[in-house]
Amino acid sequence: MNNKSRLSIFFFLLGALLCLLPVMALPWIDFFGIEVRTASELIPTLAKVDHHHGLQLEMPIYLIRQSFVPFFTELNPIYTYLITIIAFISLSIFLFELKKWSKIPTKQFVLGLGIWLLIMLYKLFPFHKNELIHTFGNLSLVSSLSSFVSLSILSSQAIPHLILQFGKKQEFRKTKRNYSILYAFFIIDLLFGLYIQNFGNSSRPEMMVTYLCLQWAIFWFQIVSNPILTHQKWFYTGVYLLAVPGLLWFLLHQNDAAIRFAFEWNFHCTFIMAFLFPAFIYSNFKEIFTQNLALHTVIFKAHRINIYLYQVGVLIIGLAWTFAKNASLFHVFLAGYYNQIGDIEQLSGKPELSKISYQMAQSNSRLNLKSNFELSKSSASDEEKAQYLNYTLTKRPHPFTYISLGNIYKNNDHAFQALFTFQEGFEKFPESAELATSVAIQFEKLNQPQDALKYYQMAANLDPKNASLFANSLYAQANITQSKVDVPEGFEDDLGVQANRLALYLLQQKSSHYTFDPGFQMQHNVQHFAYLYNAALLLKKQMPVYNFSNIQKNEALYNTFPELKLLEAWQNYYHEKPLLGLDQLSLIVAQDTTAKTQGLQNILGFWKEATLNSESHLTINNLATAQQALAAHPFTIKVLQKAIPILNTHHQQLQAYQYTLAALRYNENIAAYYPIYAMQALELSEITYAKEAMESLKKLDLALYVQEKGRFDKKLQEVLTKQKF
Repeated sequence: MNNKSRLSIFFFLLGALLCLLPVMALPWIDFFGIEVRTASELIPTLAKVDHHHGLQLEMPIYLIRQSFVPFFTELNPIYTYLITIIAFISLSIFLFELKKWSKIPTKQFVLGLGIWLLIMLYKLFPFHKNELIHTFGNLSLVSSLSSFVSLSILSSQAIPHLILQFGKKQEFRKTKRNYSILYAFFIIDLLFGLYIQNFGNSSRPEMMVTYLCLQWAIFWFQIVSNPILTHQKWFYTGVYLLAVPGLLWFLLHQNDAAIRFAFEWNFHCTFIMAFLFPAFIYSNFKEIFTQNLALHTVIFKAHRINIYLYQVGVLIIGLAWTFAKNASLFHVFLAGYYNQIGDIEQLSGKPELSKISYQMAQSNSRLNLKSNFELSKSSASDEEKAQYLNYTLTKRPHPFTYISLGNIYKNNDHAFQALFTFQEGFEKFPESAELATSVAIQFEKLNQPQDALKYYQMAANLDPKNASLFANSLYAQANITQSKVDVPEGFEDDLGVQANRLALYLLQQKSSHYTFDPGFQMQHNVQHFAYLYNAALLLKKQMPVYNFSNIQKNEALYNTFPELKLLEAWQNYYHEKPLLGLDQLSLIVAQDTTAKTQGLQNILGFWKEATLNSESHLTINNLATAQQALAAHPFTIKVLQKAIPILNTHHQQLQAYQYTLAALRYNENIAAYYPIYAMQALELSEITYAKEAMESLKKLDLALYVQEKGRFDKKLQEVLTKQKF
């Protein structure tokens, strides 16, 4: 393969890659300035979580409600950096071609280029990053827009040229018929496009980009396959390197005005050339046409009036057409230009200037999405935000815009206006599960539970594979219907779903063989908290022991979810450490200064009563069983009477004293604990505390005091005797 063939293949592949790049990128680009994230809310509700001997403990449990929160997309500076590099490569190609065409001596060329670079360096010194982005971004923008204008003119004959190639047949009669039919369809399509532009809504940016890339790809293949243009291929390469990446740049920056300008200017050029092209063929190739020869091979070799003169005519007529129609296309051009300038200024750290640029863009084209989204994002006034979002709804209604607008009304206490906005959006986009969810939440806030339930179910049906919407259906079942139907299965890996499922089990008072995830790690997330909290309340003793030490190291977690301290006490209480759980809960109650104190007191009272009435069936005959029995049943009189002496025998008097003190502290109105504590206090020679306990017993239960007085006096005398020695 010779060098000429390799170069042809290189040009072919380069053009194919460039023209296909924006089209291939379309599936991964969401050409809209708003996206939504799923946000989880904790919704408390009351449930009966435990019972003991006729007593029931009612506590708040937590449901997860998923909502969709809109946010404006952010600019990624990498695209601007890449287009700047490509622009410099393209300009270098142009300069090299200019040197060849003008035959400028190398020394003069290098000198001129060097002087220009020195001027640029002097202007940019001391090379701040923001100034570099601003300067080279502007240079890339102007170059890209110029290439759009040039390439649209140069490629304006691409479709008629293609018709000449595919319409030719062996017989002249069939050739003329094919030319007539294909050209008629082409003209009709152009007239329909002109009607759409003037009396209908403009095409979607994705469709515009696809059409432009398709036409430019056809023109590129015509250039590459034509040996007459061999010496101009580098020039066209420079144009394409500016135009196609520039188109992708505008697409990634969601600059719909710039894309619309490129598309409509290209359409104008193609429309004008469609009527000039027959005159070009007639004036140059009338004889060849009648001989049924391959006209497409000689298009760029006209012997009377060159195709470039007709392209100059396209430029002149195109400009006249633009300004004859109130310069609407020129204003679209300015809107696209200022939008991109605003992006460059934003990336270069000049937010005030960028806002002015977006305002300039909006004044030139009021309904372009880009400037309205950017102005809404930067506005400090909710009224202005709503105004700009309403402009975008006029141009291009979208579910996320309705959600954004409705949220603004909702946050400003316009509940019904928010509801009407969500409903209007759902009427236009009945397939949007996000809008259905927004309507449901708003109905719920307006105390319309049946309407809310209807839309929750509708949202779940619209997207049955969405875990968030399934979690909302469980939430509605728990918080709105409070039905006793079976809890549906599915989405076991989603913690929001699992939290609501656990809450339903608690509300329905159903026993469930639920398995808690042993590998669960608590994170700063409401779904994680609700899952851990509801599981602990439901499973109790069956709940695996969770290590709270890692959570204790994270102060932010405790600040966000103070109920985690209650969970730790809950775990200790139900895992054979009731005294530790009671102590932890008592400390929480003592430190609590909020309205939750009453609820915590109820839990404390229930635990004390349940612990007091707990029954032990353990055989207490050694130190280990004594300690085990005291830990599990610290308030049971029989356990205290059997276990305390064993601890004393094994020189664990202090531990025994702590158990008796705790039993007395939590049950001050029960006389039976006073003599037990008093006798253990004497074991540690705490005579004063022992006497105080007996005096309290005397006031509380005189009969028991008289019964225990002899045993106490005897023990007291033994202690006093020991102290003498």
